[in-house]
Amino acid sequence: MVFEEETAVSNKEKAEMTAKSFTRVHSSENLSEVERRRRSITLNQHLNEVSRKEETGSKLDEPFTLAELIRAIKRAKHTSPGKDQVCYLMLKQLGEESLLKLLEMYNKIWKEGKLPGIWKEEIVIPIRKLGKDPTNPISYRPIALTSNLCKVMERMIADRLTYVLEKRGLLAKCQSGFRKGRSTIDSVVRLESEIRKAQANRESVIAVFFDIEKAYDMMWKEGLLIKLSKIGVEGRVFNWIRDFLFGRKIQIRIGADLSDQYIVDNGTPQGSVISPLLFIIMINDVFGTVPEDIGRSLFADDGALWKKGRNIEYVTRKIQEAIDIVVEWGYNWGFRFSIEKTQSVFFTRKRIQEGLKLRMYGRDLEKVGTFKFLGINFGSAAQSLLKKLDVIQAQALRLCCGAFKTTPVSALQVEIGECPLELRRKQLMANYWAGLQGHNDSHPTKAMLQESWEYGKRKKENFGRIGNDTAKELGVFNLRVSCTVVYPEMAPWKLVWPEVDWYVLEEKRRAKGGINLKMVFNNRIAEKYNDYTQVYTDGAKEPETEVTGLSVVVPSKGIGINRRTSNMLGVYTVEMLAILITVRWVEKSGQHKVLVCSDSSSVLASIRSFYSKSRQDILYEVLQSVTRIFNQGRQIQFVWVPGHVGIRGNELADKLAKTALSKGNIEMQVSISKAEVKSVIWKTVNQMWQVRWDREGKGRQLYQIQRDVKCTVIGSGNSREETVISRLRLGHCLLNKTLKLIGKHDTGLCEVCKEEESVEHVVFRCSRYDVQRELMRNKLREIEVQDMTLKGLLSTQHRAQTRILMGFLRDTGVYNRV
Repeated sequence: MVFEEETAVSNKEKAEMTAKSFTRVHSSENLSEVERRRRSITLNQHLNEVSRKEETGSKLDEPFTLAELIRAIKRAKHTSPGKDQVCYLMLKQLGEESLLKLLEMYNKIWKEGKLPGIWKEEIVIPIRKLGKDPTNPISYRPIALTSNLCKVMERMIADRLTYVLEKRGLLAKCQSGFRKGRSTIDSVVRLESEIRKAQANRESVIAVFFDIEKAYDMMWKEGLLIKLSKIGVEGRVFNWIRDFLFGRKIQIRIGADLSDQYIVDNGTPQGSVISPLLFIIMINDVFGTVPEDIGRSLFADDGALWKKGRNIEYVTRKIQEAIDIVVEWGYNWGFRFSIEKTQSVFFTRKRIQEGLKLRMYGRDLEKVGTFKFLGINFGSAAQSLLKKLDVIQAQALRLCCGAFKTTPVSALQVEIGECPLELRRKQLMANYWAGLQGHNDSHPTKAMLQESWEYGKRKKENFGRIGNDTAKELGVFNLRVSCTVVYPEMAPWKLVWPEVDWYVLEEKRRAKGGINLKMVFNNRIAEKYNDYTQVYTDGAKEPETEVTGLSVVVPSKGIGINRRTSNMLGVYTVEMLAILITVRWVEKSGQHKVLVCSDSSSVLASIRSFYSKSRQDILYEVLQSVTRIFNQGRQIQFVWVPGHVGIRGNELADKLAKTALSKGNIEMQVSISKAEVKSVIWKTVNQMWQVRWDREGKGRQLYQIQRDVKCTVIGSGNSREETVISRLRLGHCLLNKTLKLIGKHDTGLCEVCKEEESVEHVVFRCSRYDVQRELMRNKLREIEVQDMTLKGLLSTQHRAQTRILMGFLRDTGVYNRV
C-alpha cells in the first residue's frame, strides 16, 4: 500500500497508513482559513449553548423503562460486535433479572451523562470500493464496528427524540430523509409537478442540486450542540449526545493487526443508530432563510432548490440569491458545498443566453441537460420509452419461465403472475396517493393534489395532475384514510406495558393437537383469573361484500353489544376496535379487575409489542386507555382464547360479530388504513387485469387452463421441468405447430396423424404414443386423478401428478422437443 510517498508492506503498517488516511478525512485541517474563522464566530456567539446542561425535569429525561429496553433489543438486526465483543444475539437471550441489571446500568449512564470509554472506540474494517486502486488507502470504504450495547441505548434515545421533534413539528417540512412515512418520491413528485406546470404555461424552471463535501465526515460537533439547544433539547439528552460525540477514537483492523488509536475531529460516528437523526437536525435549517417562493426539497443531505417563471433572467437572479443564502448558511455551520458536484438544470424551451450562469464561491456551476435526482432520471417520458419498458418486461418474463419468443406477452404475464406495466403504474400511483392522504396538510407534496389552473387543459401523466383521477378510477378516492404516521398524546415511554397471557396458545403448540383447549382455558381462568370480570371480543368480515362488524360480550353482567363498522376494514382492524371499545368501557365503568379475552393472536401481539404495521393509530388509543386505567390503581389483563372450541363467551362474541354483518346501516365510521387502501387498490387492479385477460384474443391455450389471473406458479423443484411445464401450459414449444409459426416447419402437422401437432394432440390423441399414454393414465388413476384433460393435468401443483406427466414425456421422447 502506498500513500504520500510512503510504502506499507505488513498488515500493521497498512493499518497505520489507512488510519491516518481515514482520520485526515475528518480533520479540521481540511477547513479553509475563512471556514475556521466563521466557525469560531458562530461558536463565540453561542458559547453557553455547548456546555453541559442541568437537568430540566422534562419527560425526555425520565429513566428508561424495561419495555423500552426490550423493544430496542427486539428491533436490533444482527450486526458484528464492537470492541466489547457483545453481540445482539447475546442480549436477546437475557432473562428478566439480567435485563433489569442492564437497565440499571443504562439509567446510571443516563443520569451521569458519561458513556463508558469503550463505547466511543471504533474498530474500522476497510472495504475496497469497486474498481478502485487496492494500493491506495483512499480507495477503501470504512466499515465501523461499534458497541452494540451503545446502539441499544442510542435506539432508545433516538425514539424519544424523534417523538418530540415530530410531535412539535420541529423538523423542516421539506425534509424527507430518515423520517417515517416519507420517501424520495416526495421530492421527485414535487419537482416533476413544477416542471409540468411550467410546460403547460410556457414558463421555465431552473433547478439547483446541492452536494455537500464530506457531509457526514465533516459535520461540526459544536454546531450540532448549538442546534440542539436552539430547538430546546437540554438536560440528560443533551449531555448524553455531547459526551457521545466527543473523544471518539478509531482503530483500523487489517487481518489480525490493529493500528494505534486516533482521535476523530469532526463528523457523526459511522454505523451509529442515532447519527442519521443528529445529521438531519444539523442540516434542518439549510433552506430556512430562503424565500418561500423558491421550491425546495431535502432528503438527508441531498438538497435542491427550484423556481419557475416566464422571465428566465429574473428566475436566474432569484435562484442565484437563494444559492448565496445557502452558501452563507454553510459558512456559519461548517459545511462546504462541492462546486464540481453541485449542478444546475434549465428546464426550458427557450434559448438560453450564453452568459446566463449560476455561480458559487465565485465559480460557475455546471449546467446539465439531464440529471439523476434521488435515483430518478429526469427526461422525456414519451410513449415510445414506455413501450420499451413493456419490451423489457416481456424479455424478462420469457427468461424467467423459458418461454418461446412466439408466446403472447399477455399469457406470459398471467403465467408468471406479473401485472401489465400500465396497470402496475396505476397501482403504484394510487398507493402513493393513499400514503399522502394519511398525512396532514404540512406535508408539502400533498398540495400537489389540489386543483390548479397551472396544469393547463392537457392531462399530462404526472402525479399532481392525475393522482386524484387514478384514485377515483380504482375506487378509493372517497375513502377516509387514517394517519400514516402516528404520534400519541402520551409520550410512548410513559405508556403502560400490558401483560398478555399466552399460556393456552403455548400449550396448544406444545401438544401439537390432541388437547382439550376448552378445558385448558377454563382451568387457567379458574386458577389465575377467578376474581376478574371476563370480557370477550371478536370481529368479523364478509370477504365478498367487504362488510365488517365487531362485538363485545361481558357474560357475568349480561352485556352483549355489536356494531357494524365501515366497509373494507381488515379483520385485524375490527378485532383491535373491539378491544378499544372494551378498554374504554372499563375506563368509564370503574371495574377494578378485568380480563380481556381475544382469539386474535396478531392483535394481542401488537398490544404486547407496542407495534402495529397497519393500525398504529388504534393501538395507541388502546395503550393510552390501558395506561389511564393502571394510573387509577385498577388492573386489566389480556389473554388469548381459542376460537370455535365451545367456550361460551367466545361463542357469544363470534355470533354477535357475525350478526352485525347483516345490519343495514354502518353504525361505527372508521377511517381505513393505508395498508387496507392498498389492498382495495390491489383487488381493483387485479379485476381490471382479469377483464383484459377475459377479452384478450391471444394466449387462449393458457386461458383454457388458467382463467384467473391470480398467480399459481407451478414449482417442481427442477428448473428444467418447470420450463417444460410452462411451455406446455403456454402452448408454445418445439412441436410442429410452433415451428410453423417461426418458419421452421411447412405444415405444422403431426407426421403420423396428419393433425396439427399441438400439446393437446401429443398428450391425448397422437397414435404414436398410445402405449405410453395408457401407462400414464393407469398411474394417474392410482393416485385418484379424475380430470384427464390438459387443464386437469397442468393446472395443479400436485407433485406426483407432475412427475407422472414428465415420465410420459420422457418415455415418448417429447420431453426434449418441448
